[in-house]
Amino acid sequence: SQGILAFREHVANFIEARDGHTAPCADDIFLTNGASAGINHILQALIAGSNDAVMIPIPQYPIYSALITLLGGRQVGYELDESLGWAVTKSELEKQLRQARENGLTVKAMAIINPGNPTGQVMDRDVLEIICRFCSDNQIVLLA
Repeated sequence: SQGILAFREHVANFIEARDGHTAPCADDIFLTNGASAGINHILQALIAGSNDAVMIPIPQYPIYSALITLLGGRQVGYELDESLGWAVTKSELEKQLRQARENGLTVKAMAIINPGNPTGQVMDRDVLEIICRFCSDNQIVLLA
C-alpha cells in the first residue's frame, strides 16, 4: 500500500509549498513506517539474484550493507573523499561501476546518505548533479 491518499496529498502540498515548484502528484508518493522499512521494500524489489548490486558510500550507515547481504545481493562501495569534505567524485563512481561490471555484477541502485551518517557532510548542488546524471546515464535507481 502507498499509504492513505489524503496523507499523500498533504505531503505533496507540503513539498510544493516548501520547495516553491510543482511537487510530485500524490500517486507518486509512497509512505512507509520509517526509513528502514522503505529501504527494505525498495531493495526487495531490486535485488533478484546474487549478481545484483547496490552502490553504497564508504563510510556508511549500516542499514544498506545489512539489507543487501540479507537479500543475497552484492555491495559496491564508493569512497567518500575526506579531503573534499566527504564528497564523491564522478571518477570514483565510474571506476566502481566499471569494476562491478567487470566482475559480472549488475548495479541496480546507488544509495546516498545526505546529510551523511557517520560523516555529517551535506552534499552541495554540484555533487548532487553529478550523482543524478551518473544514475540517469547508467540506468541506476537513486536511493536518497
